[in-house]
Amino acid sequence: MIITIVAAGVFSLKTFAPDYFDYFKYSYVVNDPHEKYLGLRALELHDAKTKADELFKDYLMELYNNCNYDDFLKVFDDGQKYSSLFTVEDNGCYVFDDDNLQTAFEDSLYKVAAGTAKSIDELKKSITIFEYLIDHTKYYRAEQKYLINVWEYVNAYISEKGIDEEADKYINILIENDYPGAKELKDKYYTWEFDVVLNGGKDSISVNDEIEIKYRVKQGPPNERIDCIVRYEIDNQIAKYYEIAAYKETWGNDGFEIRAPGKGMICPGIFKVYIYDKDNNLLGYDDIKIDGCK
Repeated sequence: MIITIVAAGVFSLKTFAPDYFDYFKYSYVVNDPHEKYLGLRALELHDAKTKADELFKDYLMELYNNCNYDDFLKVFDDGQKYSSLFTVEDNGCYVFDDDNLQTAFEDSLYKVAAGTAKSIDELKKSITIFEYLIDHTKYYRAEQKYLINVWEYVNAYISEKGIDEEADKYINILIENDYPGAKELKDKYYTWEFDVVLNGGKDSISVNDEIEIKYRVKQGPPNERIDCIVRYEIDNQIAKYYEIAAYKETWGNDGFEIRAPGKGMICPGIFKVYIYDKDNNLLGYDDIKIDGCK
């Protein structure tokens, strides 16, 4: 878990309240990063380092005991640079000297992550916290909540951004953990589909016009390739077919353009385009009416 530290800046010791603890709390209440910095540094420079650590711990525990879990983590984030209450192991795990503070830290993480997350960013933050708790603590409830958040995140992510490597990563985590609905979700969104558009979506063209065919991958597994067959028909008579190779990374672009026979080389009727896979499953279709000579 990456904790952002308030950047150090130029400061001067100000006159502050005799009660260090009140000043310490005040430095956070004002909601000014520079004041927070001044408060911590003033305590550190004016009195012994142990006194500053003691006040830091007392304030954190006060926030925790009052169920202010978000504030607990914000204050910890701001003040950890100046504290000797914990060490960070090479694997990123926070280890506190005080068992009560260790519990408060882990419980605050859990409570914040298990809160009502609505946006994609909030859900991803919760997932990151749960991953930390699963990897570095014995918080037995974290794994169940983690999978619930992953499920909500994946569905929200796909709705907004579609299938990509990020969605693929978490869908596979759900499948590995036999999460209900995960396999069906993958089957639904990993089925190959193509958008096919003839002459910009027009209903009809003249035999004197050239037929323009555009197709793009609408849906499919990330970073995978599929071999397809494109077939043209005019009034159910096969006009032409050929093979193409399509890749999932064509998702979202303008696709590929094909120019079919035109300008007097085709007859009036309904011109149809089909895209099949090698097993003859239909992946995309469009048609357009060809009018006679004007």
